[in-house]
Amino acid sequence: MSTLTQATTGPASILDRGGSAPPVKKAQLVTAEEAIERAPAFAPLVALWRDRRGAEPAPCWRQMDFVDFRGWHSELVLSSFDGDAPDPRFRLVGETFAQLAGMPLKGMRFSEYSPQHFDRQLRDHFAKLRETAKIGLVEGSGCREGQEHVSLQVLELPFRDGGTRIERLVHVVKPL
Repeated sequence: MSTLTQATTGPASILDRGGSAPPVKKAQLVTAEEAIERAPAFAPLVALWRDRRGAEPAPCWRQMDFVDFRGWHSELVLSSFDGDAPDPRFRLVGETFAQLAGMPLKGMRFSEYSPQHFDRQLRDHFAKLRETAKIGLVEGSGCREGQEHVSLQVLELPFRDGGTRIERLVHVVKPL
């Protein structure tokens, strides 16, 4: 039996083979203004998110329409949190991230996709994002075999789902 932790149709994670991936370079929580300053390519999406939230800490997902993301569809990943766990489950995965991942991600949790990054840094990052409703901004390299050289910037926009808790994220992936 293979040493892989799960069957995949694409390249295995460096981590699944017992390798040691470098930590994510930066995982930070920022305000909308800071996100626009630090990641100007995402400014239109951040402005949309900020405008839709009104006086709330984060907008409700029901305020959005998929057409609002026109031009970004291939870079989007929509995820949701199940219960209290700070481990988002991928619900919709755009073509750009699917190609970088090299495997089907729909239905998979982040911790299943990249267990070492999740355990090292991103579990706490996602937990704090849910607590604060701030925007996540992550920079690092691909964590799939053959993608280690690809530098990425990921914007994470938090959304409520009718209540007060953060229940969804829109991740926007941009290779640098």
